[in-house]
Amino acid sequence: MRLLRRGMADIAESEIQNYRNILKEDKYREFNRAVGLNAHGIGTGAFVYLRRIFENLIKEAYDSVKSEISLGEEEFRLKRMDEKIKENETAQKIKKFKFDLTEIKEGLKSKGKKNSD
Repeated sequence: MRLLRRGMADIAESEIQNYRNILKEDKYREFNRAVGLNAHGIGTGAFVYLRRIFENLIKEAYDSVKSEISLGEEEFRLKRMDEKIKENETAQKIKKFKFDLTEIKEGLKSKGKKNSD
């Protein structure tokens, strides 16, 4: 059984390489550790690492869009996880909409300059 678990860890190791570019180095190490723990039958330990990684990704998403929403850091911290995800989704949509508007404005300006020439 122990050999089988080690084999599972080896298989998982090759598959998690895909996440190396997505996760920061420290979070990738934690992800790798979670996979190893799970392969060795320590699912609860793996869950703790995965939850920490997930919460960190949600916080990073908030940090990238917090200027788009009127929600302070403390308010965000106190929200339930599903509410944090909804706030991030809404903020991402607002950020994309603002970017699209800027692109449209720039496009109109450049067309106006071409037509005046």
